[in-house]
Amino acid sequence: MLISKVMCGRGKAWGGLFVASGCIFAVACTTRALALYRVWTQYLSTPHGHFGFISDGFSFLPIAPLLPANEKPLLFCQNAHEKHSFIETRLAGNVRSLHVISSTIIGKVMPMSGQAMPSTMDVFLARAFRPFFFAAGLFSGLLLLAWVLMLAGVFAPPSHLSARDWHMHEMIFGFFTAAMTGFLLTAIPNWTGRMPIMGRPLLGLFGLWLAGRGAMFFSAGFAPLAILLDMAFLALLAFLIWREIIAGGNRRNIVVAVLVSGLLLANGLFHAEWATGVALGALAERLALALVAGLIMLIGGRIVPSFTRNWLMKQGIREESRLPAPFGGFDKMAVLAAALALAVWVALPDMVITGVLFAVSAVLHVVRLVRWQGWRTVREPLVWILHVGYLWLAAWMALMGLSIFGFWPFTDALHALTAGAITTMTLAVMTRASRGHSGRPLTADGLTLAIYLLAIAGGVVRVLAAVLPPFMAWHLSATLAILAFWLFAFGYAPMFFRPRPDQFARG
Repeated sequence: MLISKVMCGRGKAWGGLFVASGCIFAVACTTRALALYRVWTQYLSTPHGHFGFISDGFSFLPIAPLLPANEKPLLFCQNAHEKHSFIETRLAGNVRSLHVISSTIIGKVMPMSGQAMPSTMDVFLARAFRPFFFAAGLFSGLLLLAWVLMLAGVFAPPSHLSARDWHMHEMIFGFFTAAMTGFLLTAIPNWTGRMPIMGRPLLGLFGLWLAGRGAMFFSAGFAPLAILLDMAFLALLAFLIWREIIAGGNRRNIVVAVLVSGLLLANGLFHAEWATGVALGALAERLALALVAGLIMLIGGRIVPSFTRNWLMKQGIREESRLPAPFGGFDKMAVLAAALALAVWVALPDMVITGVLFAVSAVLHVVRLVRWQGWRTVREPLVWILHVGYLWLAAWMALMGLSIFGFWPFTDALHALTAGAITTMTLAVMTRASRGHSGRPLTADGLTLAIYLLAIAGGVVRVLAAVLPPFMAWHLSATLAILAFWLFAFGYAPMFFRPRPDQFARG
């Protein structure tokens, strides 16, 4: 209680300062992002091969038109693949110093011998997975630690939300959105062939996410401003995703933009309960969780069989009967059944038809998972953990059906999604993406295996709360999850703050 009194007593003063600083930072970074966007628009409207690039340490700008007529840039971008490769490796070769002054930026090409080592900030902001995956791991552990202290009665956040609502909101709209952002903004350039969001625009987006988290924590007395900052992040993220997918002509992934926009709507409904007094919180929670489950089903349905097939083929397996089944009619049926179950659950959470739909969906997705031949990947944790993450999704559907019929506690069933599917799948995706995009081998080391085992154990303990002592169900499961997330955040930190080992191998 002492901690609670101190935090509440000083929360308003510090909260006001934090929120004001967050607003100033967000405005400055947004202005910077708009300036760079104008330059990038000029680049995208110019045929590839006519532009070189300079870097100011955070962003890349076209410079060919700024060079004297008798000079040509040493590097060119001939296609989208080379463009991304160029951005990843920065400038190579011996380049003389060159200063460029424009209305939007002062940039510099540094003289290099072979390849110059970038700064830590350059590396951290080179791709979205670096800041957002690191923050997701660190923040989730902090949230769970705070929740354990709240359950013990020694801590309460100086927020306008109850402890339970703050915990729920931040796990979905804080932790999960960070992991989702890191994955999507890293994957979308590969889907669309467009430049990734990086440098100072990425810093602005990351700063907005941080401002939202701090504002929601210190929101007592500043609720309207905190809600505005919290909503602004998802609104900007949804805009960026829609813009990139539409500009890239990538219609196949419009559903991703729709699901992210749905999370923005769910967040708005959650905050609308405080603003209007109408009981919308439960509806908002169900909608948000249904959308998260939809994202896991969509993205998992792509990467699990794809990565499994790639790994099995590298092991010399070529027979189709021993490889994951390709997407077909059965997969469509399973996805549609789950989508229907989720939609009905959001609207009619306690109806018998909802339980039936969940049960049918669970069976279909177990069969779908079996068709992906996951048992053949037992020698590679980096692959089989994806199957475990998707299995948690089917288990959640089954337990929700049992819960509706009165055979399983609702909160324990719900945690099959949160402590099970979300925790396991986000760690599975973050570890694999971090290793792949940082030039590390796509195989799990001892640290990665420990992360997976801790995450799985934490989920199992929490779901079995009905048959375990309360201490084990709450405190032990939270402790296991905290260890998993912090092992990821700190163990994988070199991949976020250091350049690829294959990028500057020669001096």
